[in-house]
Amino acid sequence: MNFAEFQRGDIRLAILQCLAVAAEYRASERLIGAYCSSIGISTSADTITSQADWLAEQGLIRIEHMGTTRVLVIVERGVDVANARAFVSGINRPRA
Repeated sequence: MNFAEFQRGDIRLAILQCLAVAAEYRASERLIGAYCSSIGISTSADTITSQADWLAEQGLIRIEHMGTTRVLVIVERGVDVANARAFVSGINRPRA
């Protein structure tokens, strides 16, 4: 695995973990970007958007639109991945 793949896997996991603890299991992409920054993952809004699209394609989240704001909502399978109860290739496993 090269560094770019590792970084994408970390961003995907951070998105899932943020949603797994968010109120109603949902958050805007802007809030998720702020969460990533708070845990030391520096990333752009475009990267959050593209990784959210990837997670939706995998069936781990769904994307809702509230005006011009994209809101991410985690589904049960996504919670399982965030909590290390399931594994999806392309997402790093949580570390203790």
